[in-house]
Amino acid sequence: MTKKVDAPVSTKPVGPIYVLPSLFTALPRSVSFNHDVPGSRPYTGTGSLILRMSGAKTNIVRETFRASGFKNINTARFTVHWGKAQKYKYYKELGSLQWVSHFPGTFELGRKDRLARNLAHLSRRFGSRVYGFFTPATYIIPADYKALKSDMAEKKALYIMKPCASARGIGIKLIDSISAVNKTKYALVQKYLGAPYLIDGRKSDIRLYVAITNVDPMKFYIYPEGLVRFATKQYKKGQKSSKMMHLTNYSINVKSDDFVQPTADLPTFTTHDPPPFDEEWFRLSKWSLSMLASYMGAEGTSYSDVWGSITDVVTRAVLAGDGPLNTAFKANCQHGNAFELFGVDIMLDSALRPWLIEINTSPSTASSSPLDKVIKQSVLSDLCDLVGFAAPKTPIPPRLPRVKRTFKDLDVFIPAELPTHAKEVLQALEDEMHRAGRWSLLFPAADSPYLRILEVPRYNNILCSKWLACRAPLSVLGAVDPKLVAARRKHVHSVNPTPPDTMTRPVLGARPRTTTTGDRARRPTMSPSPGHSRVGSGRVAGRALSPGPTRVRSSGMHVSPTARPRAASAGPRRVGRTLGSGTFTFF
Repeated sequence: MTKKVDAPVSTKPVGPIYVLPSLFTALPRSVSFNHDVPGSRPYTGTGSLILRMSGAKTNIVRETFRASGFKNINTARFTVHWGKAQKYKYYKELGSLQWVSHFPGTFELGRKDRLARNLAHLSRRFGSRVYGFFTPATYIIPADYKALKSDMAEKKALYIMKPCASARGIGIKLIDSISAVNKTKYALVQKYLGAPYLIDGRKSDIRLYVAITNVDPMKFYIYPEGLVRFATKQYKKGQKSSKMMHLTNYSINVKSDDFVQPTADLPTFTTHDPPPFDEEWFRLSKWSLSMLASYMGAEGTSYSDVWGSITDVVTRAVLAGDGPLNTAFKANCQHGNAFELFGVDIMLDSALRPWLIEINTSPSTASSSPLDKVIKQSVLSDLCDLVGFAAPKTPIPPRLPRVKRTFKDLDVFIPAELPTHAKEVLQALEDEMHRAGRWSLLFPAADSPYLRILEVPRYNNILCSKWLACRAPLSVLGAVDPKLVAARRKHVHSVNPTPPDTMTRPVLGARPRTTTTGDRARRPTMSPSPGHSRVGSGRVAGRALSPGPTRVRSSGMHVSPTARPRAASAGPRRVGRTLGSGTFTFF
């Protein structure tokens, strides 16, 4: 029998392979996608890099990997598999140097019904003021059909109905009568946001990019640039005659004669210092976030305050998947690696409060406009550097025995005395942040108050939070290259106006016993409204939580794996009856 040979999907020549050394001299190199990052150098050894693609195969993904030396081959011997979400059994067969572009369990955030249930569960546990992200009425049909019927009978209002696993605006309907709902068909129904933030009389939503690089510790980042997508018809409250008035989906509005594509020469990556607003931009059907910041500045609105509120919403939403993602990953992906690029859609209301539309597990990477191409190419190349794919011929790491981790290691935090497994976690975190480029770390954060709204207090999450709060030098984690660290930090400062605080951490030198901000836990104040919150600063919108018995003292929070959760407000467990007023909804 003739042995089957994997054939390349494309015969186009690939670019040269560049590699990026680690800050820590004992760690292996990763593949470099942005060759201007300090330390990036041509790879001179043997071996190859292989990209496997499935699902939507866009040119931006192909070209990004091809330019960095990846051959596009449909084979099980891949380096990176970019494509659709896979079944759990697929992850069990991965090697330790293979990466997949989705975590097992990704639909716990990416399906509208599962995200709604996860957030409703946390709302019941911590209270609607902490996790009350939806409108008062959110219904999953058929289970909540009777509750929806009762709500519709009480008050005349518009609702929006969509399939639980759809995309690109497929199947979305505006309804105002229970007769439009099939009580046997699976769907999600929510009250319509009737007072949106209008720009030149049109509705818009914001497409953000969020990257998850690990689930234990949970590590995720947000990209500072994104897309603002407009409806092509002027908004008129109460009318449901045209989808192009109420929906901002590109796939719907691109069919309109009024749709105008943006060009590539528009402002990008200037949200911190936007250019003067140009009224010619009103003609366009898409903006960058930099253009939105320019418009808000011209209107006297603080974009930075709005951005702070948005990052708070995004952080809480992603953390709602912490439990399911950890369970699925540890049960099915013990040897391979996964990462995730989410497309998070946000809508602002007339009071500039952010509402979650949905989380997309496979955001479009198509270059539907020149502006899309500029932003998405940057997102992808920075994402690949952030993840850190193994360079060719990287030795396969040995399988380590199970490590017994104890929270007692973290009671009094002395970085130099941490066990080896803890230092390896922190080395990976520091390496990642120093090659993050424009990505901004949302979680973990120094003394993060978000630790208190996680169902399970995980050792690695608390470890990273304490490390980011202390000022111990990098060298306590292992031998480092100080010149490389300095050059990498200079580069991050040049592309990221808000670099992580760790960029000012000492590099060398022994430090005496180091703790976080003190042994006395301070309880962060959580206000009922979802106002501006600076991520990692210790200020979070919501309410104070009951600490329960203390298991770990973590500078700013009490956490306990055995603490009984505070009882939530009474009422049925169905989604439509448990979510108080808040800042998340679907559109």
